[in-house]
Amino acid sequence: MIAAPDSNTNPKKPGGIRCSFLRGMTRIGQGVSRLLPSAIFGALGVVVGCLFVWGYTVDDAWISLRYARHLANGAGYRFNALGPSTDGVTPLPWPFLLAPFARYEPSRALLFAKALGVAFTIVAGVRSAREIFAMPTLRRELKVLYALLPGLSLPVAAYAVSGMETPVAVVLVVWAVTSLSAPMRVAAFSGVASLFRPELVPFAITLSLGSVFLTEKRTPTAFLSAFLLSVLPFALASVVRAVAFGSVTPLSLLAKPSDTLHGALYVAGGLALVGMTPLVFAPLQLWREKGTPLVIVCACIMHALALVVVGGDWMAFARLFAPLAFPLAIAGAGLASRGPKSGAVRGVASLLLTTFVLLRVGATGRNVTRDRERLIASVTPLLADAKVIAALDIGWVSAATEANIVDLAGLTDPQIAALPGGHTSKRVDVAMLLGRNVDTVLLYGSREPGGGALRRVVEARLSRSELFASHYQQRAFLPLGESGAGYALFRRVE
Repeated sequence: MIAAPDSNTNPKKPGGIRCSFLRGMTRIGQGVSRLLPSAIFGALGVVVGCLFVWGYTVDDAWISLRYARHLANGAGYRFNALGPSTDGVTPLPWPFLLAPFARYEPSRALLFAKALGVAFTIVAGVRSAREIFAMPTLRRELKVLYALLPGLSLPVAAYAVSGMETPVAVVLVVWAVTSLSAPMRVAAFSGVASLFRPELVPFAITLSLGSVFLTEKRTPTAFLSAFLLSVLPFALASVVRAVAFGSVTPLSLLAKPSDTLHGALYVAGGLALVGMTPLVFAPLQLWREKGTPLVIVCACIMHALALVVVGGDWMAFARLFAPLAFPLAIAGAGLASRGPKSGAVRGVASLLLTTFVLLRVGATGRNVTRDRERLIASVTPLLADAKVIAALDIGWVSAATEANIVDLAGLTDPQIAALPGGHTSKRVDVAMLLGRNVDTVLLYGSREPGGGALRRVVEARLSRSELFASHYQQRAFLPLGESGAGYALFRRVE
């Protein structure tokens, strides 16, 4: 006699369907219960850091938004609506991502860009925390600590809310680092990250080759495939640049020539500001184990060396170190899972450093957005009849007017970028301003008569020129915050 099937296990019976459903829901509930703590702590660190520095931004955020605005309204990939198409945004795809939000007025568009950056960074935080919480031998309190730390890192928090492209690179790097068991995925994610931050190419190559080393398939073909895929996005971007703009390198490299001394100083400061370096300060353990943490740390070292070569960056708060915070936390957690006592010491040291930097250094940038928006509001009516404006800080100016802007730094202007000097010391003379029919000039300085104490080299050179004095007269001074500094507005006279 054949036994009748049990209705609890036969999906064709009502009871079987119900039990299968309940078992499925139980598995889902167990999965959610495992993922929920990591998601909470990964997001919490990011949210706390971003809330503290929410008022931060940089002038270049408005430059990208102006390119995006012109893409959205059909003017094309250009800074000046009636000017040539120029390579003024180093991450080529970024204006396209911003275009849907750029139709709004500038302050609202910046708000959307800031919110987008926070969203990307939260995803990075959750993904990183999930990797850390999955380490079975890591103590729970260390999982919480290492998951929280990257979000509190000043470069991560500041550039999550800056309106810049950095968070896109951050989340792509995290996805690459958490995919080390699949070299092709590592190469793809890290390679695309270099589209948004080109200096990440050495990081991408090192991480991709290292991921192959961690697998059993260490064949020449595997290494070559990982290498080619990791550099392919950057190579394609270089081809696009060559076709569209006549150069394979970003215009910013020409506008700001590399200086290895400045790059070395930048790296030294960035290692302190990012706050994660104590987590991996275990050279003997790294070398002895030769595992995932070593691969990640080697990739981070290559990134630091690349920053020395390219001369660092002029933006505050070590922007180019933001992509390293989460990988260093993951590598540190891997080390701590094998040495919990030393891992706890390194974790506390990193927490103290990160918190100090966020509270003391980060506090200096909390009012940047407010001060810039007040500056934009005050200058907008003064520029209503301007046709051509010259300025060194062009981002906030571009949010106040659609007039043509002459970029004295050369970041959006190939002719000025090719001039001798750095981006604050280009050999721009008054004759060039007159030749370009500049009717309005904005020069940064102090409120005192003359205002030259704070001026950068190119601004000081122009303001001291007799030819400048004979053609341009100061009409207003626009204060920037409460520091006593601001922008003198000059109008052309005949």
